[in-house]
Amino acid sequence: ESGHVWAMKKMGIKTKGFYFLPFIGGAAIAEENYRTYGENSFIAIMGPVWGALMAWGAGIMYWITGNPMWAAAAGWMATLNLFNLLPITPLDGGQLMRAIAFSIHKNLGVLFLALSLLFAGFIMWKLHIGLFVLILVVGAVELFLEVRYRFRMAKVREGTLSKWELPSDHLDYDQPD
Repeated sequence: ESGHVWAMKKMGIKTKGFYFLPFIGGAAIAEENYRTYGENSFIAIMGPVWGALMAWGAGIMYWITGNPMWAAAAGWMATLNLFNLLPITPLDGGQLMRAIAFSIHKNLGVLFLALSLLFAGFIMWKLHIGLFVLILVVGAVELFLEVRYRFRMAKVREGTLSKWELPSDHLDYDQPD
């Protein structure tokens, strides 16, 4: 999570810091929205980049000392990093793929969110991983909010809804003026 916070600060985004969630992981919290999908991608990937550097550091410590605790730490960090890179929202890999999909086309982004949920549900069902229930809930909420926003945007374009009735905290870089 330190990598995300560092990237936010590098992009000039104010942060609230990061919070560890027992038995789940952590979350880096920004005080303001990202301005571009590029910023979103950079911030999303910096968590795994820093995690990989930590895993490599622990691996080097094992190579230097021969202490198996360093090997275990390196293996654990690398495994968590790989899990976090799954293309499932809200994991870092999902956030990266989400930003890429939305930057190509808004409908592709929504399709990615839906497919991400299906993929997470499949993994949960096939591998019996209970943690994916939380991932599914967060992903479902994100998909619901995105579809609701897209529906409201269509009403703004039709002229049946004022742009001022749109949520101000939505991550969309081409809102109507």
